[in-house]
Amino acid sequence: MDVPQSQTVPSWAVLILAFILPPICFCGFTLIEGRPRAELLRLLLTLAIANLLTAAITNCLKIAVSRPRPNFLAACWPAPAVASWNAVSVSGKEYG
Repeated sequence: MDVPQSQTVPSWAVLILAFILPPICFCGFTLIEGRPRAELLRLLLTLAIANLLTAAITNCLKIAVSRPRPNFLAACWPAPAVASWNAVSVSGKEYG
């Protein structure tokens, strides 16, 4: 099952949406409303912790499900014409 390209997000867009755009918005709103800098620092640290936890949980889940690839079955089960299952050759001797 292939995912259409229209449903994917490029890597550069993910970096902008997750790491660059939120701090710019936080800084802008904090400066516009005249909030103290300590609050801006707490906002930025909270964003950093949220991004790190998201990445860590995502990687743990990928490891837990063994990171299957879209072509997993095609790679593990080659076509019958490619592999001969009738005979096995071990160090020059043919069995089967």
